[in-house]
Amino acid sequence: MNQMRVVFSTFFRESKGGGGGRVSYEIAQAFARQGHETVLVCPGEKTRIEKVAPNFRYLEIKSLGEGEVSIPYLTVNNLQFLFNFLENFSLNLIGTPINPEYFEDLKKYIEKKHL
Repeated sequence: MNQMRVVFSTFFRESKGGGGGRVSYEIAQAFARQGHETVLVCPGEKTRIEKVAPNFRYLEIKSLGEGEVSIPYLTVNNLQFLFNFLENFSLNLIGTPINPEYFEDLKKYIEKKHL
């Protein structure tokens, strides 16, 4: 199996947002367990990269809000941090479960790769 470099994203903090909030975390974890270098762009207290498991990192963007949805604090510095990371990461796949077409593409990929 070829290792991919994959980025997923979510507006939800971990354990928030019900099923819609959990799906990005679970899909990203599944890809990392399969050996793919995986990054989840997600809300955080500050903008940073945190390694959470082998092949799995969070790229946290400082976000506002304490309820179910967090709004990213999109300053020039935060956006530059994100764009610099994405440019250097050389990703193969990016996805956000908010987009319905994403699920069909992901389903086809998983079936093709027998994940």
